Formats: sequence, C-alpha cells, structure tokens
Amino acid sequence: MAFVLFLCLLAVTASPIHKLAQRVLEYDATHLNKPKSNHLLERCLAGYPVLLESSNLSHLPSDGRPKGDPCAYNAQCARPNICLCQPNGGKECAPATCTIDGVQIPADGRSHRVNCQLTCQCQGDGFGCVDTCPLNFIQCPPDQEAVQVPVDECCFTWQCRTVAQSRLTWQSWYNTYMVTGEVNADSLLAQVHPSTAGYCTKDVQSFATFSNRAMCGSSTKDNIGELITIEWNQDCDQTGSFRMGVDWGFGGGLIVDGVLVRSTIGNSDVLYRPLFWYGDWNTDTAVFTITKLWTKGHHVVQYLGFEQCCDGDMALQFKSKNAADWSVLTNAFLTEKFGPCTGGCVNEVTCPAPADPLCFFGSPERDANGCVTACGPMACA
Repeated sequence: MAFVLFLCLLAVTASPIHKLAQRVLEYDATHLNKPKSNHLLERCLAGYPVLLESSNLSHLPSDGRPKGDPCAYNAQCARPNICLCQPNGGKECAPATCTIDGVQIPADGRSHRVNCQLTCQCQGDGFGCVDTCPLNFIQCPPDQEAVQVPVDECCFTWQCRTVAQSRLTWQSWYNTYMVTGEVNADSLLAQVHPSTAGYCTKDVQSFATFSNRAMCGSSTKDNIGELITIEWNQDCDQTGSFRMGVDWGFGGGLIVDGVLVRSTIGNSDVLYRPLFWYGDWNTDTAVFTITKLWTKGHHVVQYLGFEQCCDGDMALQFKSKNAADWSVLTNAFLTEKFGPCTGGCVNEVTCPAPADPLCFFGSPERDANGCVTACGPMACA
C-alpha cells in the first residue's frame, strides 16, 4: 500500500521536490518509525531515491549537467561534479569532496594542502596524498655547511653556507676616499680594496696598540683605508661592549652585523685633529663604542676608517656586562667571548651525525635560552 501511495504522489504532484520529499518522509516516519531527519537520505544511499528522472525533465542534457540539476548517475554531471544523494532523498549533481584527516577538499583534481604533513587530490571516488614538504638534502663543499631556510609556516629548504668563522683581522689599502655626507654600510664597504705594497691583510693576535706601519711592517703612513673585523660565534645571549680609539682624518664608521650604527665625516685639513683619539678614551669624537645584547649566533663587528695622515697608534678593547674594567681585545676573546654562559646550555643535547650520509635531523628544539633540548625528527633523502 505504501508503495502504491508513493507512485501516486510521484505522478500527480506539481509541487517542488522538497514538498514531495516531506510528504513521503511523514508517511515513512509514521508507519516505519524512522527518524524524520535521515530516513529518505538512507533510502537514497541504499539505491532508492525519491525522484529520479521523469518525462517532464526531458529537456535536461544527457551529460554535462551543472550543480543542482537532478541526475541518476555520475556520467550525467559536468566534472568535477558527481551524482550525489541529497538530504531531501533525491539525487543531484554536486561537488564531490573527500574528507582527509578531518579536512574536506573538493574533487577538482587539484592539489590541496590538508596540513603540514599531507597535500592531497580528491577524485570523488578516492584520493591520493603526498608529503606537504618533500624531503630534500644537499651535499655542500667541505668549507660549507647545510642550513635550513624556511619556505613557509610548514616547510623549509636547504642552502649551503660558508662555515661561520671566528677571527680577528686587519686589512689596509691605498685610499683617497673621504666621508663627506650621509653613508650606509654598503657604501662604506664598497670602499674596501685589496692590499698592495705598503699595506697588508692579516689575522691579528692582539689589538693592544696598532697602526698600518705596525701591522704591515712598512713605512706607509698616508692615504690609508683600514678595516678591523671581529667575527665570532656567540654561545648564549650576553650583553657586552667594544670600543676603539681611532685615527680617521678622512672619517669612517662602525658596522655591526651589516648595519651602520655610527659614522663620522672627514676633513682634508691635516691639522684638523678631532678624529684622532690621542690615547684618551674620553675623546668622544674619536672613540667608537658599541654596547648591546649579543644574541646566540654569529656576529660580525667592523671598524672601517680612512686616514690621510699620519697613521697614529690606535687601540681596541672589550668589556663584559659585569666586568669592572675594559680588557685588550685578543684572539682569546674568540673562545672566551664575554665570559661563561650562566644558567643554560651546560648539558645541552648534542645531535650526532647520522650514519647514513643522506639522513639528517630536522630543526632542533630549543628552550628559552636558545639551548638545544631535542634534535628533532630524523629524515632521509
């Protein structure tokens, strides 16, 4: 009897499909004690939808139907739509989706990032996934190291970088350049040239007292460009200071980690001497001091100046935050830095090199002091 009633309703009604669905739903709920909310959907999923196609829908194309058109099977729908059961118990062309790890993606044949682990394609009747961040590894030359470079919030790539050095160096060259106005780090560093006769480039053991003549063992005292570099790897965050008494008649500047933090213009008058410190650390115009928090990592401090005449003696010192006095900067600083790190990194986790050369540890986990607490996951190319 129920089946006959269903056929009659299907034949005579002119009301929209949702009204027909509601009438059948009420009938089934009364006689079959089924929940009103899902019985027709269950019926559709079982292969018995409320409405398939009838003669009054003959104007619909046999295939290529857009979203919302009634259908009986997938081939009638324009891709990427497929023929899906609707909550009203009928079947319509609708976007296919896949639910992957709780994320719903459309069946459009395109790749969609599900999370930081998976990027997937949905085809409606199935899906396929690949790693969001493909494994990659590079072999670097002996004098370089592989470092991770973030790509986005999920992924990183690798780049080769020259192994960070720790050194104190002096470089001098023939110079006629004078600072006459506003400059920056790049414009000053562009004035650095290779050393020629009478000038030199060398590693330095101590900056107690120095000049071009003392450093290079020459008699050259005029037209000097000079670059003093302090480069080291800081083990932990520490506050410390450097100061240098200069003889820069043609001006110069102090560059810290690539940023010009102080500069001074020069003067062509040889008798104009406020840019010579005369051995007095209280000479503000000719003593260049930097005090800051040096964070864990690699740092470069560069004193870059230009001298017309007459290559006076200079000095360079450093001081840790709690030290009572300044100390001469020697190459011992490269290992001792601003003193021992307190309260951190004493028992820092070390990440041994994997036996397989194509394997590596991911980004290590660090605590608030920047100390490594875990090596991170190992991955292999």
